[in-house]
Amino acid sequence: MNRTRLRGLLTQVAVMALLVTLAEVAPTSATPGRAEQGPGTASATAASAASRLCDGYTQCSVSPYTTHGYQNNSSNKYWGMDSGNECTNYAAFVESTVYGVATPDYNLGNGGDWATTAAKHGVTVDTTPTVGSVAEWNDDAYGMKPYGHVAIVEQVGPDNSYIVVSQQNIISDPPTDYDWEKIDVGAPANAWEPWPSNFIHFPAIATAVTGHLNGYCALLETQDVECWGTNQFGLLGDGGTEPVSYVPVYVKGLAGVKSLVDNNGASWLVCAVLVTGRVECWGSNQYGLLGDGGTEAISDTPVTVRKIADAKSVFTSDNGTACAILTTGHVDCWGYNAQGQLGDGGFKSSGVPVAVHGISHAPSLSDVTSLSSGDLSTCALLGSGGVDCWGGNNYGALGNGGDEAYSNVPVAVRGITSAKSLFGYGTTYCAVLASGGVDCWGYGVGATGNGLGGVESDVPVAISGITGAKSIAFAYGPTESTECALLADANVECWGSNSDGLLGNGVDEAKSTTPVRVSGLTNAVSIVPGYGTAAAFCVLRKTGRVACWGSEAYGLLGNGSSSVSAYSPVPVAARGLSTAVAVTQGTNGFCALLKTGGVDCWGANLTQVPRGPGNEQYSTVPVPVAGLGS
Repeated sequence: MNRTRLRGLLTQVAVMALLVTLAEVAPTSATPGRAEQGPGTASATAASAASRLCDGYTQCSVSPYTTHGYQNNSSNKYWGMDSGNECTNYAAFVESTVYGVATPDYNLGNGGDWATTAAKHGVTVDTTPTVGSVAEWNDDAYGMKPYGHVAIVEQVGPDNSYIVVSQQNIISDPPTDYDWEKIDVGAPANAWEPWPSNFIHFPAIATAVTGHLNGYCALLETQDVECWGTNQFGLLGDGGTEPVSYVPVYVKGLAGVKSLVDNNGASWLVCAVLVTGRVECWGSNQYGLLGDGGTEAISDTPVTVRKIADAKSVFTSDNGTACAILTTGHVDCWGYNAQGQLGDGGFKSSGVPVAVHGISHAPSLSDVTSLSSGDLSTCALLGSGGVDCWGGNNYGALGNGGDEAYSNVPVAVRGITSAKSLFGYGTTYCAVLASGGVDCWGYGVGATGNGLGGVESDVPVAISGITGAKSIAFAYGPTESTECALLADANVECWGSNSDGLLGNGVDEAKSTTPVRVSGLTNAVSIVPGYGTAAAFCVLRKTGRVACWGSEAYGLLGNGSSSVSAYSPVPVAARGLSTAVAVTQGTNGFCALLKTGGVDCWGANLTQVPRGPGNEQYSTVPVPVAGLGS
């Protein structure tokens, strides 16, 4: 089922401030007459209940208005509509290019047919206006005969007292092809322009979801991005001033996105790799994290990272650095460098990318396939099967057996020659080997997993009994870490701390220095750890269902329970999920990408209202993110 598309939260203060701006440039008298061009159009004789706010492309291109660039794209057809000066083509253009709505696999017809046709195909159609929805006038609405009309809802007044729409192909006195118009809710049925007959809420289709600091972003099928949650550091990317959004908002000026940053749900920054190879970032600029060389504290809209035109992927961390793997296999990093995290041979932070030494200058070390980072270090998996690390050496995180406090150039991790994948968190790293075994180094009770109970190791040690490993996940309880391995036989085994039941085997023990099997998981396809002040693991199953174990705080398990002091030592089902295709972590929460292109989230309330019992800011069960999914 489609979810109602809610676009942006406009507080009453923000709306009134906008109206003051609009009033300064709007004509003082109402302008009569709005109708779709075509035979049978009624004459402009009825009383007006609408006010024109801007007139034509030139005037409507000046802030606070926008044409969304349609005048430069009107020759193209969108959603099979007629190109040019057509209200339907304009509405389809904005919905697809601004709001990330995929092209329907059916023809919507004339403007007055849109609501009926869309509703037949499962799209939400109602009488409630929301920003980004399509306002529709039936073909029998006054002044709209015989074709009806559609427009884009740009603003909604307090208590739905009015709407502001942008629209193409209208007849008025004097004539105009494009305008913005304010329509009062009390507009009579025989007014020019009357209150719309319906509002259509087309959904966007998500293809990937990533978490950041107290929020999430979704990559859409249209290669656009929408974000929701906190707007701290400008993480929503929409250029707005609202402190939080409980619904997705469109990231401003970002298009042609190939992939979003992988940041373990922990970063102050969001970055996107474009199909062109460029990288754009928004959020905090502490230590120069934006990579554009600017001195601004934050950017609430995307900025282009300098010097990078051929990125393959981008990685950010909560240690104040960001890195891009280039199509050449080289790596460039930027940001914080107090312990040599940039790997460039120095210790000066950089607001623009610098080449990591030994990777860009030594051919044998240039074939980087993936990156993973910890608190103050970064490690690179090489195509040769080796692993190189640089930055802080806390608890032996560099894995080279040395006693140096840090290294500002990459050093080889001792003895790793056949790694297939690499995982890190905090000051612990693990490599999955071609043999299916796992070698780990760094900090964590039981992190060595070899029965020795070692707290740290500055060289890799083999995890006892692990065979057929595919991936590794880390979670940190109150004081110690837990590591879990997803196996080729679709089972999961864990070792380390059993705080909050994180071992998942249902046994009451403080820790295990060797792997133990998680109870009841025989069809796991991926595993994700929670991030934040509470610890849990969630597993996607082959059936499309999700199972979680660990702390119940914030409703992290998604099973309807929540207690700061309670936990589940065995997996429990996240309620209502049966079509999940991926799971990602946020801050004290999780989101599942669904087969329909929708997203369901649970835990800390960064998604939408309603909230949890008693109006707490969390949900103990998965809830749909507004406006995503078919």
